[in-house]
Amino acid sequence: MIKTVVYGDLLFLINFSMDFLCFYLSCLLLHKRLPTLRACLASAIGGVYSVAALFIIASGAVAFILDIAALTLMCLIVFFEKKPQPRRFLRATLVYLLISALLGGIMTALYSLISQSDLLGDGLGISEGIDVWIFAALALFGSVFTIKGGGLFRSSFSKKETVLEIEGEGARVSLRALVDSGNLAVEPISERAIIFASLTACSEVIDREIYSALLNGAPYEELPLSVSAKIRLVPSRTLFGSKLLPAVRYKTVTALNGKSKKRIDAYVAFVDEDALGEYDAIISDEAMI
Repeated sequence: MIKTVVYGDLLFLINFSMDFLCFYLSCLLLHKRLPTLRACLASAIGGVYSVAALFIIASGAVAFILDIAALTLMCLIVFFEKKPQPRRFLRATLVYLLISALLGGIMTALYSLISQSDLLGDGLGISEGIDVWIFAALALFGSVFTIKGGGLFRSSFSKKETVLEIEGEGARVSLRALVDSGNLAVEPISERAIIFASLTACSEVIDREIYSALLNGAPYEELPLSVSAKIRLVPSRTLFGSKLLPAVRYKTVTALNGKSKKRIDAYVAFVDEDALGEYDAIISDEAMI
């Protein structure tokens, strides 16, 4: 019988590093600020659980339930919000799972590549695959590099933000907007840019009839003519398919960058706030030129 020696401290270190890295990338993709202390706590729980799992003798079903419980606890710690929204939490958890699966596959491939190619040579005394210390060092380096490099990335990323002021219905709202080069959506007839904005954040500048209809999810074809005449349906393509979004063109939309102002000629398409992460709106960088 071949005995396998598992170092609990290294196993904890590897899982802690990878969990933290996954939470960081998840928040980055979701346009959320990483709660560093909570991410460290959740990652520590993941590391402790990975070690404890070695000593837990349970059936497949029980082990699966324990895994789900640990995952839920970790994600609740990191993605907790004062106003809980199940859909947003579920989306964040799914993003975390996808990134974990992707990075796990990459690390497995790296492990296999180095082991089979004997890149480390026999001089290091490694006879059966890559040493766990090397694997731990790779994981730790990846996390440290991500944290340090992420600070620089966030500083440049933060420059791609603006404040949008929209005037309408005798009121004005200010929206924190992300300037996204990936937002290539335009109104097909006029080819004006489309600003994706939170319906609730724009409630004060939306016609009351339109706001009530959109808030209640009324089908476009059932809207009164007085309401539908003010709305333009614009196409939107996401990872989950294509759909038409209700949009309104405002006479005054202004982008504020420090002391400079720029009038934006665009349609404002309304979406659920959980589709925008921590922002109130998303605007294309072309519209800012």
